[in-house]
Order: sequence, then structure tokens, then C-alpha cells
Amino acid sequence: MHINWKRINEAVLSAAALVLLAHVQGGAADRGTPWPRHVIDNSSSGADGAKLADVDSDGLMDIATGWEQGRITRVYLNPSAAGVTYPWPAVTVGQPGAVEDAVFVDVDGDGAVDVVSSAEAGAAPGPGVFIHWAPTNPLNYLNPYEWYTGDPLSPANLEWMFAEPMQVDGWYGVDIVAGGKNAGAKIGWFQSPPDPHELSAWQFHEMSGVGWTMSLILHDMDGDYDTDVVVTDRKTGAGLQGARWLENPGSGSAALFDPWPNHFIGAQSREVMFAALSDLDGDGWDDFIVPIRGNDPGDNALSFFRRTSPVANWWAEFPIQVPGNVGTCKAANVGDIDCDGDPDVVLSFANADGDRSGVIWMSYVSSPTEYVWEDHEISGPEGIKFDLVPLLDLDRDGDLDVITTEENTNLGVIWYENPTMSPIQIPPGHYQEGWNLTSVPVEPGYPDPTYFFQDLCVLGNTMNGNLYRYDTGSGYRMYPDQFTSIARGQGYWLWLDAADAGTVVRAGGRIAEAHVMLPLSAGWNLIGHPHTEPLLLSECLVSRPTPPSTLNYGDAVAAGWVGGSLYYWEPDTGYHVVKAEPFGQDGSLRPWYGYWLYAYEPELTVIIPKP
Repeated sequence: MHINWKRINEAVLSAAALVLLAHVQGGAADRGTPWPRHVIDNSSSGADGAKLADVDSDGLMDIATGWEQGRITRVYLNPSAAGVTYPWPAVTVGQPGAVEDAVFVDVDGDGAVDVVSSAEAGAAPGPGVFIHWAPTNPLNYLNPYEWYTGDPLSPANLEWMFAEPMQVDGWYGVDIVAGGKNAGAKIGWFQSPPDPHELSAWQFHEMSGVGWTMSLILHDMDGDYDTDVVVTDRKTGAGLQGARWLENPGSGSAALFDPWPNHFIGAQSREVMFAALSDLDGDGWDDFIVPIRGNDPGDNALSFFRRTSPVANWWAEFPIQVPGNVGTCKAANVGDIDCDGDPDVVLSFANADGDRSGVIWMSYVSSPTEYVWEDHEISGPEGIKFDLVPLLDLDRDGDLDVITTEENTNLGVIWYENPTMSPIQIPPGHYQEGWNLTSVPVEPGYPDPTYFFQDLCVLGNTMNGNLYRYDTGSGYRMYPDQFTSIARGQGYWLWLDAADAGTVVRAGGRIAEAHVMLPLSAGWNLIGHPHTEPLLLSECLVSRPTPPSTLNYGDAVAAGWVGGSLYYWEPDTGYHVVKAEPFGQDGSLRPWYGYWLYAYEPELTVIIPKP
């Protein structure tokens, strides 16, 4: 029998190549389940980027978005965590043509936050940089007839991509830094006149030529206490393609009105996209994370430019592999997505057709300088052309959600709900005025009590001086002077000046997937039920290290390790008892309640199984 070893070897090599290709390219299925998507608005066409600011001073971030094909600019007011999964209250503030970007700016300093749109060619009245003047009465902010848009700022006939507010010269009102694209494009600043409503009096000063502006990030890059302008220039038109920054000459310098010195960070002659300035390696210096678009998805790249001096323009480049089965690189942002304490990178893509993903997140294993990171799903295959990816905890459950826009299939202005932390609700009427003995049944995503109990603070309560924990042996500790964070399994006394019987208190954190072990000290211990479902005390265990042994709770009582009664507090009726053998009394531990437990021996541990 003749064996064709050459053909067998070729087949083996081909199979190995396919396995390697699958590992390098990956697939949407390999990245996990897409996050839940919520629509803020899909009423127009061509949503193109989202910028955030708190325009109504309610402590919640609102959104400005330009709709390029719809030729309008819209504002969305954050309805708070209870309403963010539904379409947001919105207003069309102007019709600037083919708008590429919209940003909040209080241009005239009257306290009403205006909007500045940047429009490219292709639709009247653009191109240009437009100011949409907000109504001075906050009650009229959502009334489109109270908004006014004048002529574009000069120079005319240039296409504009982005704008950012910046006080450049120290005179009069805020100035506007803007960047354009295509023939004759510039990056420059519009100098505010004494009366910013006099649009013809605004003067433009060129800072740099540009091929196609992507990022415009305002940041002090050289430690001289003024604001420089960080740029990603996508095209070669001005011979300055790449990641770079423009050095501010200083507010008192005549050189402000001349082109600013240009400093390259890296990626010259590459198609750099929306980048992120963030401290990726935790050394206290902001790094630059730059997505780089290729001619097709297989040519994508991502560069981590690590800053090696806080003031000098010194950078070390570390490439990061962009996984397969995605579109072409569009935008990057940095945040701790999985709440593990390490920064992650969120990437969005264009040309994400077919089964390609349009938004993903990536995490490193050991170091951000690694070439291969783990990739995780966000959007799945729905949507084709995504844009900026601001990160914000919209549902207040303790993890960062992803806000973005999708332009081609008209998903619109949307946000993806991060599943890392679980949103939970405290039943109405649970908290009452006066003293409450409480606990949190999750590990909070943001453990600051003022953040965790925001809904109670909205009612007029403050955590400061009104929240106490009890440490066995040392007594009560007061927030925020003696502790600054809350934790699962700990009980707390909370004084409330105001409580509404109909209020559902929303919070969030990581639900325990298994049993929780709570250490006990000899004496009284103030613990909390660490699960989101009730559990019979008789199902709990108690262990001690010497001699090593574990007993169910009832046997631990009989052995003299712990007291047979746990005590909880109801504000209207006082203390109540929980027993492992209740005999008609309460026998369950319940979420949100704190319990006094007495331990007769030191170094005991109570083990509370997952219900």
C-alpha cells in the first residue's frame, strides 16, 4: 500500500494553519454574549457621535449628538437610572446640515448650556461651525422653538469635524477650538468677541494644517499649567498624518495667534482614528491609546503609546493585536469594564457588516504592554458603523456602560448595559425615617455610601455623620471620618431624615455566586445578610480553626460557640429575633437587614450558603 506522505503533511499543515487563523481572527461567538442594547433615540438618520455634559445641573450626564444624514443636532436629557432604558427626553436644537459633531458649550456664560455643531460639505447650510443658542429659562430647554441658530462662524467653505470649548486667550468668553478635513483643512481656534452673539466678530486663528481631524483632546502635555491640544490626523493632506499634539504658547504670548508648535507622538503616515488619553499602566502619567485603520479589517492595529516622561515628549510604542471578525477600527476608550481594578480598552468599528462585531472590549492578562489581549463582546453583529464610545454608569449599578451611535443601519443613539454588576432594587417602604439597621447584599461596584445610596440622598438625606458600622472590640465607627466604603456582609446603622414609602432604592454590585464567609470576633458582631434572597439561619454553618471543625448553626449554638438568637431592627417596632430553631418565630436571614450575632469564642467564621 502506497502512502502519500506529502499530501498528508500538506493536510496537517493546512489544518494547523486553520487553527492558528481561528485563534488570531477569533469570532463573535468566541467573545461571549452581546450586552443588552437600549435605544436613546432612533428617530432620525446618521447618528454621528455622542458628547456628554450635565446641562441641567441634576448631577446626571446629558448627551449631544449630530445626525449627519438627518441634518439635525439633538440634545438628550438624562432621565435618571429609572428611565435610562427607555427613549430619553430630547430636543432638536438646530439644523446645521451634514453635522459631524455636536458639543455642549455655555458660549455666552449666561448659565444656559448652548451647543456647537461642526458640519462638513454636502448639505445646506453647511459647511461650518454653528452655535445653537439655548433658551435662558431652564423650563424651555426642551422646546425647539426657544433655540436659535445663526450663521456659521468664519472662515466659510471649510469642512469641520470637531470642536471643543477652551479659554485660549483669557479674554471675554470661552473660545472654540475646531478641526476640519479635506482641502484647505485647518485646526484652529475661534476667538470670542466681547459679545459672543455678534457672530461676525469671532476671529479664527490657525494652529495647524490638518488632513482629516479625528481626535481633539484638550490636555496639559508638558506640565506648564496651560492646555495643549492632542490630535489624531487621519489623512496625509497636510503632511502631518499621525498622533501628535500642539503646544500652547501661553495665554500672554503673541504666538497664540500663530501656528502652534507640533510634536509627534507616533503612528506617522498611518490612518489614526479616535484615540484615548488615559493612564493605562498606572504610573500616574497619561498614555495615548490609538486605533489605526487598515484598508480592510485584517489590517487593523492598536498602539499603546506609553509615556516615559511627565513633561518631555518621550513615548514607547507597544502594539496590541486587534482581534478578527470585527470591522475597521474607529474609536477607543479606556475604563475598568469588569471592575477588577485594571483598565480595559473599548473599541468601536466601522464596516462591521455580516457577522462582524461593531463594539468590543479588551483586557490584558498580566501587563498592558502585552501584544495579545483577551477580547470580549459588546454589540454582537447588529450595526455597521459605530463612533465614539463614552463610558458611564448609566443605570447606577456600579459598572461602566457604553454609550455610542450607529450610523448606517440607524440603530441611532444607543447604550449597551454592562452585565458585570447586577442592578438590584430595595423594596419601597423598607427604609423609614429614623434609625435603620441595614446591610448590602452585594459587593458594591462603587462602595462609597453616598454613591450607593443615591436615591436616599435625593430625598434630602446625607450619609455624612449618619452612617455607622460596629467593630467588635473598638465600638462604633462613623462615615466618612472613620471609614469610607461599605462592604457585603457588614451591618450598618443608618439615620434618615426623610423616607418615602413609595421610593424604590436602586443600587448595584456583584452578586455572590457561592457561599460567603464572615469572620467573627468574640463578643457582639454586627453582620449583614450577604445574598439577594432570604435564607434559613438553620442552613448556615460555623467553623473554628482550633481544633479545626465545622458545625451547622444549631449545633454551634449547642456547643456554646455562638448565641442562639440574632437580632434585627424594625424602625417602627424595635428589635426582633431570628433563631435557627424558630418554634414559630422568624427563622430567616433577609437581604438589606443587619443582624447582631454574639460569638463566645474568637476566630470563628459563619458560613452563609447561596440560597
